[in-house]
Amino acid sequence: MIKSSMTNAKEDMEARQLAEQRVEADRVIDTVISALQADGAEVLSVEEFKAIEAEIQKLIETKKVTIEPQLHKVLKILILQLKHLQLNE
Repeated sequence: MIKSSMTNAKEDMEARQLAEQRVEADRVIDTVISALQADGAEVLSVEEFKAIEAEIQKLIETKKVTIEPQLHKVLKILILQLKHLQLNE
């Protein structure tokens, strides 16, 4: 019984982490899309704009997958790409 409850606790924790990653992904997607619509054409080259759009699309597709590490990886790549663009402004 204790072993079963520990297994369930681990599964619950993993499900919660995945849910949190999906919420974070939604937040990033909404923020980036808003920023692109507001200022993207003025501050980004066409290549940069398309690269960010591609990463957003990857994140949207990955968010549908139930594998948390993959979602975290794609989310991290997009955030790093955005930080790199900010540093180069």
